[in-house]
Amino acid sequence: MLEYSVLQVGLWTERPAAGSAPTWVRHIAGAAGQPLGFVRFDGAVRSPFFSWLRSVRLEVYETDDASHLMSLVRAWGVLRIWDVYDAEERRVGSIYPPNLVDSEGQRRGFLEHHGPDRGKALDPANHVLATFQRRLDSLDLAFMPEPAPNPFLRMLILGAVLCLDPAPK
Repeated sequence: MLEYSVLQVGLWTERPAAGSAPTWVRHIAGAAGQPLGFVRFDGAVRSPFFSWLRSVRLEVYETDDASHLMSLVRAWGVLRIWDVYDAEERRVGSIYPPNLVDSEGQRRGFLEHHGPDRGKALDPANHVLATFQRRLDSLDLAFMPEPAPNPFLRMLILGAVLCLDPAPK
């Protein structure tokens, strides 16, 4: 999924589960609309009272065989810090909105908002890494062309964009 230059992240939808509570997912597609994967929400939905006491987890899967790509975890607390883990549960970095920090504590970039519905991810030298824009039925993320794309940096950028709307409403 991270090798694609454009990702379209759909709205939260409820998916029924046999014998258990329904799960919430956001489908991810490529520029041509081909399915690439999905995000699964794990946490309490619609519980604003003491919501800061609850942790939230977003699991990102690739569609081919529903293989786990990455996880975003927001621990309980007042700060909205997210940790990003790869499929083997190794910490890739953290999102300290708006900053993207790698696993060694180095600032790799930040999100710059241009109104409530669009913005871009920039590196520390203010070079554009990606742009994002909210549409009626999706959130579009476009990575800038790179000679050697860094999948871990792309995980951080995707994670930061997913954190803009981290829970079903």
